[in-house]
Amino acid sequence: MLVRSFLFVPGNNEKVIAKAEQLPADVIIYDLEDAVAPDQKADARERVCNALSATAKSVIVRVNSMETPYFLEDIHAIANLKADTLTAIMLPKTNRNTDVVALDLLLNSLGVPANVGILPLLETALGVQNAFEIGSSSDRVKRLAFGSVDFGLDIGATLTAEGTELLYARSRIVLASRAAELEKPIDTVFVDFRDTEGLEKEALMVKGLGFGGKLAIHPMQVDCINAIFQPTQAEKDQAAEIMAYVEEHGAAVFQLNGKMVDEPIIKRARQICELAEMLDSKQQGEN
Repeated sequence: MLVRSFLFVPGNNEKVIAKAEQLPADVIIYDLEDAVAPDQKADARERVCNALSATAKSVIVRVNSMETPYFLEDIHAIANLKADTLTAIMLPKTNRNTDVVALDLLLNSLGVPANVGILPLLETALGVQNAFEIGSSSDRVKRLAFGSVDFGLDIGATLTAEGTELLYARSRIVLASRAAELEKPIDTVFVDFRDTEGLEKEALMVKGLGFGGKLAIHPMQVDCINAIFQPTQAEKDQAAEIMAYVEEHGAAVFQLNGKMVDEPIIKRARQICELAEMLDSKQQGEN
């Protein structure tokens, strides 16, 4: 499954929910939390459940945090629906491994299939500090996500275009994800959706750190994120050349075009080829 772009869609906006079906985002996140006022929670929950029954997209639902009175209602509504399109539940403000364990036990008790994941959103100092334990807490956790806006508020940082104040947190999440043998984590939103140049610069930077995709708050951001978090033509050509050499010679260490190639580089080349195949398959399906 392609997981480059994760687009937040307000759960209380029926027109935006319908429009999301036509957008190129790899994953849609129906939002029941930040985007929905308290007096609209019930209506948003109903709209999202209806959308889950009708969508053809890969969908995540961001429920309200465990500290709110809406959390259990969100989970029970989703569990009763038993929608095949639900990929995961995003758990906001995940601070401890016990948060994930509690949700996992609840989902099991309600008969939610094991292939429905839990996507912890790390938005506090405590959540980032406990990233490895959170990532290791349940088989439902496949990757972690970073929420910088609340994180910045929590630590008293001033968020800047350079993102220096977030570098440690981002690196810690990447390292924790690898140590817990998870998929690459998902980076936070870029709040100025009109600043395409700024988004591109930040996306390239976090991709270099080891993130595998990025959250988006506006459809205008999706194409840029998709373009950044996929192999370039040069990377695909190089990977194909490496894999062709391996297939022909069966070598684990060799020189190619004046560069030494060993097992980690071969593994990366294989990943790039697999991703390229998924992209080609998606494009063929859209044509």
